[in-house]
Amino acid sequence: MVKRTHGPSHPNGGQTTSTIVSAQKLDAGPKDKEKDAKQEPKAPPFYKRWKVMVPLALAVILAAVGGTLYWLHARQYEST
Repeated sequence: MVKRTHGPSHPNGGQTTSTIVSAQKLDAGPKDKEKDAKQEPKAPPFYKRWKVMVPLALAVILAAVGGTLYWLHARQYEST
């Protein structure tokens, strides 16, 4: 039977280190600043648009009320 042994351990406990390099530019020139200024502002997220959320909320409320009224009416005709 052969006994397996592990090789010599790494000096820092088997851990290796790596260097993280940033991909950002160190000096933004005037052209880059102009591009940033010309960019249109992003649209607000979906949940912050009141013109969308108000009708959606009303539809959900109406569906809940309508479903409840239907259930209250239909349960009278349930047979067992």
